[in-house]
Amino acid sequence: MGYIANYAQATAPSLTDKVIGTDVDNNNATKNFTIQDILGLGGVPLTNVLSAEDVAVSQGPSTTNSLYQVVIGGAQGTVSDPVMLDASGNITFNQAGTYLLIAQGCFGRTNGGANALMHFAAFLDGVQEGATQSIGIKDSGDKLPYERTVPIVVTAGQVLTFKVSRDSGFFNEGSLVSSTDTDGLFTITPNFKINILKVK
Repeated sequence: MGYIANYAQATAPSLTDKVIGTDVDNNNATKNFTIQDILGLGGVPLTNVLSAEDVAVSQGPSTTNSLYQVVIGGAQGTVSDPVMLDASGNITFNQAGTYLLIAQGCFGRTNGGANALMHFAAFLDGVQEGATQSIGIKDSGDKLPYERTVPIVVTAGQVLTFKVSRDSGFFNEGSLVSSTDTDGLFTITPNFKINILKVK
């Protein structure tokens, strides 16, 4: 499979377009889901309550065997909003309910050396939520996009964060990295992006 970043960008996404996700009822198998199916979960409409991204050149841990909390751009929202984000990457759910998270990251490295391995997961109130995702990065300049779409049920006041680490059994390299189209045809690819939709 080629790098997702190398595929053409849909100028007008349609409801029959597909996204990749995890089927938690089938041993966490990776499957395709149509946008229409996601939007129609239980026949209940969804409202986008947070869209955020970080476009810094890179962010991540500086050494192995340490958790790095992902920053997702600047602060957004207030306590009167369903969800708010602070400048450190803490996402606070101000309203209880069911939400759909669409998280995207671009993993890469800038220096050569042996193979690097990074791990990525979501944490709810400091406890890991869902499966760990691992990304192997072989060469300098590699950029590996990753997307995860998951539903989550929360109570008011719970805090969601995303964390990454470098595996100490591999080369000490790897970060979330942004990418700029040198031809100027596309906007910058953020190092991390999230959309949160609330089930009404």
